[in-house]
Amino acid sequence: MRMFKQLASIERRYYGLIERTITQQLRHEPDLETRNRKPLLRPSVFGEAWELRFGPGNRFRVFYGIDAEVSQVHILAIGLKVAVGFL
Repeated sequence: MRMFKQLASIERRYYGLIERTITQQLRHEPDLETRNRKPLLRPSVFGEAWELRFGPGNRFRVFYGIDAEVSQVHILAIGLKVAVGFL
């Protein structure tokens, strides 16, 4: 339910882009650091998590955790970067 509230702040036309990017970027080697995919270095409300940046002007953020024991990625939050913080 919380994920739907997060998506409500994002224009519907970007939902396909978000779904495709999550699938493409996190299906294989989600723990491989790249320019737009990196582990969070500071403690966060998500615990140990990673950040994926993408979209026009890298405006979208997906925060996710990795359960290596069962090879699963858990989407923790989806956000929209604004000048001062996240929406």
